[in-house]
Amino acid sequence: MPIHIYNSLTRKKDPLEPLSPIELKMYVCGPTVYDLPHIGHARSAYAFDVVRRYLGYRGYKVTFVRNVTDVDDKIIEKARKEYGSGDLRNAVQKVSTTYLDSYHEAMRNLAILDPDNEPKATEYVSQENPAMQGFIQGLIDRGVAYAAGGDVYFDITKAA
Repeated sequence: MPIHIYNSLTRKKDPLEPLSPIELKMYVCGPTVYDLPHIGHARSAYAFDVVRRYLGYRGYKVTFVRNVTDVDDKIIEKARKEYGSGDLRNAVQKVSTTYLDSYHEAMRNLAILDPDNEPKATEYVSQENPAMQGFIQGLIDRGVAYAAGGDVYFDITKAA
């Protein structure tokens, strides 16, 4: 019996057509680690854990990747509140590590499987990362992002 997935863009159920007949790769957005985990984190993690386990049950080898946002405005604000105006980079790392550890513990307590890979934003978002530079330049070249004031912004009017 084929597996169907609801396509929110077309609002129809589409058959699952994996690139490989035996392997599926899932990439999902994980937490932004600036505070203790909450029910929203659990709901998201649980939902994708169920999908992952079901696909495994159906015979697929599932590679599950869940990213972590370990630097953003909320994390920086929390770092300033908790650690003052000292070494901000170190303070941000302490905040994100503390709350990521808390998230991991909560997910283990809920019996949610660990991801196969858990990339962190700080491992990829860097001016020195040529892959990220190429990705951003590609967005600009396609006209869906633009540079302004030393930053690059995604043009949401081009999304869809």
